[in-house]
Amino acid sequence: MTGEEVLLVDDAQKQLYVKAASIFTDKDIKAGDANAVLEDLRDSLKFDYSYGSGSYTVEYIPGRKDEVLARMFDTKVITAVELKQAVLQGFTYEFKRARIGLTAPHFVFRVKELLESADNKYLGNLDSDILYQGGLTITTSLDLEIQKMAEKAVRDNIKSINGYGAGNTALIHMDSIK
Repeated sequence: MTGEEVLLVDDAQKQLYVKAASIFTDKDIKAGDANAVLEDLRDSLKFDYSYGSGSYTVEYIPGRKDEVLARMFDTKVITAVELKQAVLQGFTYEFKRARIGLTAPHFVFRVKELLESADNKYLGNLDSDILYQGGLTITTSLDLEIQKMAEKAVRDNIKSINGYGAGNTALIHMDSIK
């Protein structure tokens, strides 16, 4: 994305926020049906926008957060004012990816789940609370170097995988000779 395109997106986002804020200030949102609230959001937040020599139609497409907010509003968990504030906050909120400081988190959580299970055969007579008291050494089959190579292979090939319309990926490593 060029610098000008970034400015265009930022400017359009600001305009969408200003437009939404002006609509919501005067709009009376009525509870009754979450789908109607979502449809109201979609219809209310569609407008034309000009930038430079181009003209664009901006259309708000409600997402999962909006579905949750609409349902919360319908069940009277939040007020109309809170619904408006939350929807508007979505226009300016910058979502960041969660950072997990674990190596091989899926593997770690599966091992944890196995060790905490009621029919756990790994700890013998020990209570699963010992997992959190320290002092245990847990040896698994995970080869960290191979795990890192697999993660790199997936990262390096993600564009070609997405080119086929895939949204998830998996990798199987079989090493019969070691």
